[in-house]
Amino acid sequence: MSYAVPDYVDLDFVLQWGAVLFTIVGAALASANRYPYNVFGLYTGTVLWTIWAVRIETWSLIVVNSVLLVIYFVGVIQGIRKIYELHFLTR
Repeated sequence: MSYAVPDYVDLDFVLQWGAVLFTIVGAALASANRYPYNVFGLYTGTVLWTIWAVRIETWSLIVVNSVLLVIYFVGVIQGIRKIYELHFLTR
C-alpha cells in the first residue's frame, strides 16, 4: 500500500523545518543542562535530517547523520534508564 503526500504539502520543507526545530530545542536543553531531555530533541532532529538526506541522496549528510544517530541512540538508552531509575526505583 502506498501513501501519497498531497500536492499542497512539501514533505522536504516539513522534514527540514521539523529537524531545525527539534535540533534547536535539543541544543537549548543541552545548554540548560537538561539531560536526558536534550538527547531526545537532538535524536529526533537527527532522524528527520537523515530522512531528508536520504530523500535528496546527499551522501555526506547521510553519513554524518547516521553516525550521529548511533551516538544519540546510546544517549537515548541511557536517558530512558535514568528516567526509569528516577521515577520507579526511588520510591
